[in-house]
Amino acid sequence: MIESRRVKVRTLPAATVACAIHNGPLTALSEAYNAIGKWIDSNGYRICGP
Repeated sequence: MIESRRVKVRTLPAATVACAIHNGPLTALSEAYNAIGKWIDSNGYRICGP
């Protein structure tokens, strides 16, 4: 990715993360958010960031 006035590129420290791709209306975004939260809990992980 190329940095610009609006885009800043940074390297973050290595971390174990969970992510999801939501493909649908914004009104259903909470479903993806809730699903990843349940996955985190059921797999013994914890949220440690914002």
